[in-house]
Amino acid sequence: MDAILPELLASLQHAPNLVIEAPPGAAKTTRVPPAILGLVSGEVIVLEPRRIAARLAARRVAWELNEEVGGTVGYQVRFEERIGPRTRLRFVTEGILTRRLLSDPTLKGVDAIVLDEFHERHLDSDLALALLKRFQRTRPEIRIIVMSATLDRIGANGGANGGMEQRLARLPLPPRLSRILVEALDRGVGEDGCLAAAILGLGVRSEKNDLLEAMDLPQDHRLRQHTEQLLNIARPPKQTRHDDEALLLSVLTGFPDRIAPARTAAVTR
Repeated sequence: MDAILPELLASLQHAPNLVIEAPPGAAKTTRVPPAILGLVSGEVIVLEPRRIAARLAARRVAWELNEEVGGTVGYQVRFEERIGPRTRLRFVTEGILTRRLLSDPTLKGVDAIVLDEFHERHLDSDLALALLKRFQRTRPEIRIIVMSATLDRIGANGGANGGMEQRLARLPLPPRLSRILVEALDRGVGEDGCLAAAILGLGVRSEKNDLLEAMDLPQDHRLRQHTEQLLNIARPPKQTRHDDEALLLSVLTGFPDRIAPARTAAVTR
């Protein structure tokens, strides 16, 4: 990563937005944010998907700078923070940034924001990026850097699933629910996949905690609405029959506890 830092910084001098793709272990988290400190005069905020990631990253970067956490480098997570008056590099979780945007819409003193591990997409990271892009209209000089181990999850790979995942990213679905739905579409059971993803996302339960049984239960308004939203986005081909094996294979990796013996029935929905 050190070898390309000059090129990355040169790019940020001419354009405020940058996407960095590098494999795990390339030191994106510990090398890029400190380098940005030399480019801006204000604070750099780094968004991490988990609290433990924010803590560990701050400790590692502070160690590399031969400082204690709370000096130049700090972190802020729910119920805990190590921030000092000299802190310019702050590792936080997405919820912390969202609340700060609500209380301080101008982000006074912040000159750059890094979204780390963006391939671990979820609602909070998508919301943070959407808020930042809107915020950039009023502060066009602020730098927004997205770092990811792969561009597949942000629909930039141009592959077969990239366009579909980009459409699904507009929905409040966690990454593994998105994957379940994409796999169901690939297996030709997209309509059932939309209903299954909606059931799992809303936490609908059946008496035996059986996904297939839950799919046969009457649907309340919230479940119907969420399923229709997924159908409108995914636009799966019309199913002529149930294929429980294909559906359960799509669900198996993420939710093995929701699997039960397959049924055989014609599509009636």
